[in-house]
Formats: sequence, C-alpha cells, structure tokens
Amino acid sequence: MGRKLFGTTKEDTKPEHNTWCRCLEMEVDEASRISERYFGEEPRSVDQIVGGVMNNTFRLKYDTSSYILQVDGSADAHEMENNLNCFRYLRDSRVPVPQTVTEQVREYDSRLYIIVEDLKVESLDGRVTPEKTRNAGRYLAHIHDLRSFDKVGWWGWEGGEPKVLGFPGGSLRGRIEDNLEDNLEYFDEQNIGWLAEASRRFLDDYLGLVPTSPDAVFVHHDYNPGNILVNSGVVGILDFDYAHSSHSQRDLVKSANNFWIRSNVARQHIYKGYQEVRRPGERFDKNEPLYRLETLIDILKGYVEHDQIEPEEVQKYSKYVKQAEEELRS
Repeated sequence: MGRKLFGTTKEDTKPEHNTWCRCLEMEVDEASRISERYFGEEPRSVDQIVGGVMNNTFRLKYDTSSYILQVDGSADAHEMENNLNCFRYLRDSRVPVPQTVTEQVREYDSRLYIIVEDLKVESLDGRVTPEKTRNAGRYLAHIHDLRSFDKVGWWGWEGGEPKVLGFPGGSLRGRIEDNLEDNLEYFDEQNIGWLAEASRRFLDDYLGLVPTSPDAVFVHHDYNPGNILVNSGVVGILDFDYAHSSHSQRDLVKSANNFWIRSNVARQHIYKGYQEVRRPGERFDKNEPLYRLETLIDILKGYVEHDQIEPEEVQKYSKYVKQAEEELRS
C-alpha cells in the first residue's frame, strides 16, 4: 500500500500498526519528559500533531495553559534558531506569529527543541478553498513587504535583525544551479528518469533566464497550507526555519505550487490575493513559468525524499512539467 500524501496511511497488517503505535508512544513520552524538565511539572496531556517533516510537534496541556513543543527531526540548531528569531522579529508586524516561550533553542538528552504559545486553532491543510487561498496570498504579500535587502542569500542575526550573508556563489541563479544539480543526482539514484531529464534540461536551457540581480526581500520559503493557522481568518504563520532574502516572485510561485499540489486549488487564486496587497513586480508573466518549473521539480524531490509520495506516483506530474516548458519556449 502506498503512502498517503501529507498524511498517515493506516496499514492493514497488525504487526506494522503495532510498531507504529509503539514509536508514537516513545515520541510522546519523550515530549512529556522534555516539558517536565522545562516547566518543572508533568503536563496533563501530550498530543502529537501530525504534519511537518522536519520536526516532531506536540501540544502540551497544563491545567490553565497549553503550549506547542517542536523537537528536532531533520532540522538543526541554526534552522530552529532562525524560526525563533523570525517569530520575535515579526511580533509587532502585520504577519501573525505565535509568541515564543523558549527564547533560544534548548537541548534535552541530545535532542534540540523549542516551545511557543499554542494558538489553539488548526492549520489550513485539508480546508483550503479559493477564498482562503486568496487570503493566504495577501499575507504572503505582507511578508514580502516586511523589508528589502541589498542582496539575496541566507542570513544570520545581529541585535534582533537579519543580516544577509549571501548564497555560496553569490547569486540566486547560482543557488538554483546548485540545488538542481543535487536534485538531478538524487533523481538518478532513485531511477526517476523523467525528473532527472527535466532537471538537466532546466540547467542546460533555462538556467540563464533566472534574473541575475532580482529585488531581494524577506521570503518564507515554505509557505503552504500546513504552515498557516486559521479560524475565521489567518491567526498564525509558522515554520520560518528557512526564511531568508530572495526574489519575491520565486517565493510567490513556489507557494502557489504548494497550494496547488496539496489542495488542487488553481495558482491564480494565490496570485490574485497577493496582487490586492502588492505588485508581483516586473516580468512576472515571464518569470512565472520559469519559477513554476524549477520549484515544482524541487517540491517533488522533497516529497519523494521525505516519503510523502511514492517515486512511481510522481509520474502524474510530468504533464505539468511539460506544460511549463512549453510556455517557456513560446
């Protein structure tokens, strides 16, 4: 039985199900020990929140309060610290984020963790509509409006402010080239030939179309329904682990791809909401299929790598890769 995209597939075989349950119990027990160490008392309950692939996330309930605990999975201290710094940086902005409880990444028994307030609402995942997607687009525009930078790249933090360090190679084009070369190697190893060829064609035929000096702004880099908390509106945006300085158009198109893949909502809805707040910028009509192709390849690689989709299932996206390439050639 194949894995379910962005969820857990219950297996019919009893031994495998029991093993999964035992692993879940171990994770919950560890979360309980971490919270007891930090708060000085055992939580009344610990519930695991299923969704993310980089961290294990839990809701800790005490008698009068509740918190969200994230324990490192694939993330490292730098990424978790970046997330906390972004939450603090955004506290007084138009971008809603949870308040931090731990002011730095902490360690327990060789595991890294952070704790933030529990906003007590669920994510947009599984409840996406065109209108909610347009609203999400408006908030992405607010993120991009936070500030501009002199250059693209990863950043560090000084005095509560992001300071851009740059990408290895010094440009977004170089970053995309390195990333696609890694993806090409991965697809070859996994025998996903058509995606390997798509990566190779991008490197050979389309890489030169990537803007050399795009306007650099604050980008989220993983803006998707699972990272947006809602009730009647957006009340929280999460997971700024990979936030950095980059081209707003790429972040917008990648977000549109994420919404489309996860919820089958047309990309135009997120574009429309975004444009109500902020102009996408010059040449968006030309750059949109370019970034759509590049980020689609990258997203599919992530889904396969993190076991969110079986390698053979990605074939259904080949026609969309072909469509983007046709638009680039026209």
